Amino acid sequence: MKRAVASLATAVAAFGAGCGGASEPPPPPPVTEDGRLSRPELVRRATEICSRSEAALALATRRGREAIDEGKVTGSSDEVVADALAIGAKVIKPYQRRLRALKPPRADAAEWKRFLDRLEDAAALFPSLARAIRSSDGAKLNELNTKFSRIAADTRPFAERYGLGRCLPETV
Repeated sequence: MKRAVASLATAVAAFGAGCGGASEPPPPPPVTEDGRLSRPELVRRATEICSRSEAALALATRRGREAIDEGKVTGSSDEVVADALAIGAKVIKPYQRRLRALKPPRADAAEWKRFLDRLEDAAALFPSLARAIRSSDGAKLNELNTKFSRIAADTRPFAERYGLGRCLPETV
């Protein structure tokens, strides 16, 4: 449970972009005339943002994760995990803003917005999760697990369809 909760703090991350073959038509331009990104460019930029977010989270929470992994936690490991979540909630905010600033193709705009809304819903739960861990509130942890599971179920189809797997929140 503790490792699953700790990995939740690093829930944002990357995808694999496909390469076109010689027989395929040329890719669309990265930015359309109306300033919107092509789908491949949206995926590329979003993946880059999510990858950077993941790296920032890993760096920000490294000391606590190492202490847990090495069995060198002074006090409760739950406190270390809760601290990592609190740090994670702050670290990912600028990356959420960068994702929100991307202009998807018009055809994808509504789904993109819903996807980002749900990712932000997951991040907004981090402080509650940290409090529930600190207080060993099993009922709250179960409630949050259900919420994270719903968010994952809501976001996974879009992410899989668009190749944005590294931008998904993980379930606890």
